[in-house]
Amino acid sequence: MAYVINGGVKPSSRFHDFVDLCCQAFNITRRHANIFFNLFGLMLNSGILELSQVEDIKYVQNALKPSATDAEATVMFTRLIESSLGAKSTQINFFIHNLAQLKFHSASNDTGVLSFSSKIHTLANDGRISSATVFGFQKRYNPEKYYIYIIKVSREKETEPAFVFRKFSEFHELNDKITATYPKIRLPILSSKHILGRTHIQQVAEKRKGEIQAWLNSLFAMAPEVSECDLVYTFFHPLLRDERDVDLISMVKPKVFDSNSVFLQLIYNLPLCEIRSRTLQITVWDCDYLKENDFMGAAYISLNSINLTQETVEWYKLGSFHRM
Repeated sequence: MAYVINGGVKPSSRFHDFVDLCCQAFNITRRHANIFFNLFGLMLNSGILELSQVEDIKYVQNALKPSATDAEATVMFTRLIESSLGAKSTQINFFIHNLAQLKFHSASNDTGVLSFSSKIHTLANDGRISSATVFGFQKRYNPEKYYIYIIKVSREKETEPAFVFRKFSEFHELNDKITATYPKIRLPILSSKHILGRTHIQQVAEKRKGEIQAWLNSLFAMAPEVSECDLVYTFFHPLLRDERDVDLISMVKPKVFDSNSVFLQLIYNLPLCEIRSRTLQITVWDCDYLKENDFMGAAYISLNSINLTQETVEWYKLGSFHRM
């Protein structure tokens, strides 16, 4: 970090400014130390290995030098920074950090390539996009839960639309690449990829669906230089994963029975004889916005036992869950 701040090996005034800011921040933290101690005290039973006993809080208290004046604390903190620069562990850390920075800058400078696409695609090859709309979203596991958004892409001179599946983080990547390439444009701000509470829940996915649609509307209202650039057409070019998912599912839409119950209706492209050989597994969950959802039970319906040519209304007893 010192190498980056100084712009080289030799010390500079910028590094002295950095040290001054660090000392100011240290003294501000010391003045409000009781707030941190109270918070740490509440966290003693949280299961964090490094914060499991009162001695851990005392360690932090001693590190903040409670009996020192601001001037004394500034001198001590400055000496601590100076001594750390000569430590072997710090030098190794700086070396690894610099390598990571070089990798990051080389990747960010290549603004024409997206992380999930190995090639660059163009309007000339794929055809002009006439509209792009958020068709829905799906919950996935890999192995952690996440949501993926289904984008319906219509192109001129093509009668059937294409469907591409993109993560919210991939929209962030496209937004960052476009704004880096065209710094004067202003696209709607997408919400953070990481939010307070649980990120991968249906309420958040529903909100992000509207954000993505507004972002897409703004993008395709831009001048052709932006809306028809290679970045955009690479993003919406169908990938192998898109072809696999479109073969599996032809329609996804939420269905609401009342204000408290929502389920995702899926229509699969499978022959009727194949469907009759399957068992439908339904799991019921109690949704919680901040904590984990509570599993309430599962039902298993043999599709061969019901008439698939007409609507069937029936109650099913919830039981335990097992993987099929």
